[in-house]
Amino acid sequence: MKIVIDGGSSKADWLYQTNQVATRIETLGFNPMLNNWEQFQASFLGHPNKPEPSTITEVFYYGAGCSTPTTISLAEKTLQTLFPIAKIHVDNDLIGAAKATSQGKPSVVAILGTGSNSCLFNGTKVIDQVSNLGYLLGDEGGGYAIGREILRAFFYRELPPELTVAFQDKYQLTRNKLVDEIYNSPAPNRKIASFAEFAVHYRAEESIQEIVLDVFQEFITKNLLKYQITTSIPVHFIGSIAYIFRDKLEYLLVKNNLLPGIFLRKPIDGLGRYHGVV
Repeated sequence: MKIVIDGGSSKADWLYQTNQVATRIETLGFNPMLNNWEQFQASFLGHPNKPEPSTITEVFYYGAGCSTPTTISLAEKTLQTLFPIAKIHVDNDLIGAAKATSQGKPSVVAILGTGSNSCLFNGTKVIDQVSNLGYLLGDEGGGYAIGREILRAFFYRELPPELTVAFQDKYQLTRNKLVDEIYNSPAPNRKIASFAEFAVHYRAEESIQEIVLDVFQEFITKNLLKYQITTSIPVHFIGSIAYIFRDKLEYLLVKNNLLPGIFLRKPIDGLGRYHGVV
């Protein structure tokens, strides 16, 4: 029996099929760079709807941090411990996003979640990728970028009065409190990205729409427009930010002579189709 896993650093989605019925479960995630494999294994083994490990013969794992021979090897060993008789396949989350959306056809694939990433996929493998510089230097278009711009707009007094009041009522935030929380956070990018929730809630407001459009345009300019593609090659998106703001992304893609493709909140269902699990 096959099992497909989309593994993030904090959460993982699993999909397997028994008696022609697909089952999806969620556990704690795993990132070999963070060395949190014990929690990942315990979360799976303790899940009431997990499959019997001895029945799994093939594992397809697409995970955060699985981008070097060392991290891939660690992920393989971790999964082999869980599924001793299975053949293990490990690749990074960007390849997972590409397979989930492209279904074997040429496309540009972008991930917009907390951070951002993109690649040009020929249907089989990545043939071009604009460098992902992480949140300190990049992550254009993701929740981190939106959250950062919301914070800047609030503290630089650029939000309309009613949104300024709404923001302060919700977060009770001062400059010193913000700096303390960010610089003492083990994951400052996630802390800043959490303020994208404000943009989601007030996305009908014109000032919020302007912020979101500017953030997405920067991602398109610095990432998507660098790929040498024709207008017949679709641009697919994975991630909560892309899914929620689909209308804004589609508008900007057309404006930039790019073809909107598939939008998925999570890649697991597309990966299930790709590997014949659903």
